Amino acid sequence: MLNKPIINLARPVKALSPADSAARAAGLLRAGGVSALPVVDNGRVIGVVSEASVLRAIAEAVREGQAASASEVPIAGAIHSQVAFAHRDMTIGQVADVFSSSDEDALPIVDDFGGFYGVVTRSDVLGFLAGSLRPSNVAGMATPLGVYLTNGSVRAGAGNLGLFLSGVMLGLCMLAAIVVVWCLAVGIESFTHIPARALLEGRAPVANWFYAAQWLPPVLIIVLIMTAIRLSPLSGYHAAEHMTVHAIEVGEELTPEIVSEMPRVHARCGTNLLAGASVFLVITGSFSSDVAVLIAFMVVILGWRAVGGYIQRVATTKPPSSRQLENGLRAGKELIARFQEQPNYQAYGLARVWNTGILQSMGGLAFVFAVSNLLSRIFHFTPLLLGV
Repeated sequence: MLNKPIINLARPVKALSPADSAARAAGLLRAGGVSALPVVDNGRVIGVVSEASVLRAIAEAVREGQAASASEVPIAGAIHSQVAFAHRDMTIGQVADVFSSSDEDALPIVDDFGGFYGVVTRSDVLGFLAGSLRPSNVAGMATPLGVYLTNGSVRAGAGNLGLFLSGVMLGLCMLAAIVVVWCLAVGIESFTHIPARALLEGRAPVANWFYAAQWLPPVLIIVLIMTAIRLSPLSGYHAAEHMTVHAIEVGEELTPEIVSEMPRVHARCGTNLLAGASVFLVITGSFSSDVAVLIAFMVVILGWRAVGGYIQRVATTKPPSSRQLENGLRAGKELIARFQEQPNYQAYGLARVWNTGILQSMGGLAFVFAVSNLLSRIFHFTPLLLGV
């Protein structure tokens, strides 16, 4: 642990130049989450400015009437040239010794020529040695193969196959709900002669009752989908995912006793977005007017989190089994271990999108719909075609 290179803990913050203002220094200090930033001139680090030195420079300039605001205060007088540095080839143990013998909270990482490679903070070194470095925000997904977790840059738990199968299972739940509703419509039509299939397919008969009942099929399909998810292993893994994420984000230890006490509902769950979209589509699909669209927007804006939280409690999550909870704990510990290797690494672009797992799960969903479309055309089975 002590022999790992310090460059792994480098924060890629922006450096300042001697001509920068105190206002820019204050902004970059806050954005970087550090207490000191290096000042680079001609490609070399010539010193650092700290929160204390910037604050002192602003206060003195304003008090003496030399500047009306921080943007008019240069940082030249706030630069400390005699500071400790961390060499890019040093180990974490060596930098820990530097911190223990100095009062600095952040050290610039430089090479033999003074070139800047980032900043290492005392809290990051301490967190690494104590094993407490954790991602601040964690996302995840429940899959048939277990819990998947990511912070967008590192990932752990169920792999790409699990994410793909998650989309497959969701697609099968949707098709099963459509088939059940179709069979129900056929039964109603056979015994009552009410054109229920026309209602399901959107072929409007000339009757007022049709417009009043348009909301029934989509609502029934959504209820059946949620019921299928609740009965499947996905709901247990979904709960284990949320509970593990809560524990990571509040800094708790990942033990069965602690994680089992965490809530099953999470404010950033994708269920909230799906709930809002479903409510909007049901309202606007049932009542074709501008007022209906306005009402749908208001309902979604004001209540999408509340609706999503309720659906999480009653449908998309359930108390996990001990095996499912243990799976979530393993994924959480794996994520933390990988995060600690490079806590400040950031993935961008397609790599970050891929790490969310959305593309893999959408691929599974598209696969189910493509197969159902093919089968419906071969066997002329209308319910499968409705799912596409």
